[in-house]
Amino acid sequence: MKRIIKYIFLITLLTTNVFALEMCKKTKCRSGTTIQIPLNETSYHPYEIPVSPLVDSDNRGIIVIPGDNFHVKVIEKKGAITGLKYSEKKSDIEVMFHKLNLDKKVTTLLEIKNNMKKSIVYQAFVNSPATKWLHFHASSCPIGAGKKVFENWPFPSGQILMINVRFAKTDETTCMKY
Repeated sequence: MKRIIKYIFLITLLTTNVFALEMCKKTKCRSGTTIQIPLNETSYHPYEIPVSPLVDSDNRGIIVIPGDNFHVKVIEKKGAITGLKYSEKKSDIEVMFHKLNLDKKVTTLLEIKNNMKKSIVYQAFVNSPATKWLHFHASSCPIGAGKKVFENWPFPSGQILMINVRFAKTDETTCMKY
């Protein structure tokens, strides 16, 4: 529970402009903008994206919004992931955020490719109209070494936070809330 509270606090900090601007001095950031999130075939919700980093190295976090497609370099020490860095070129992890229209319903699709020789897991925090755009802890699936996964949520989302990215333990093989 303490870890969840820590990450909720982190989410709040990451979406706070002052904190984000400080982080943007050290890493690649997206500029603030407003995107239109489709709620169904005919209506959209304007969703404000503040100035924010794509990767939070200190907390092993990746912040993904619709349309993102970028690479992340893993910093590893003594067999553990100790940090993450945005990468301009193909690297250890690739993330892509897609919006899909399935049977007249908008869904969220996160595509993650793990180019490393070890499996990884992460904690997913997703927002949606049903939660009034607040993030909630969602299940996620382990990503095998050299594999790609497609995470799908049956609702539109404006942002996915991949927090606590780490190497998977041998018994972490199923989708769950990590």
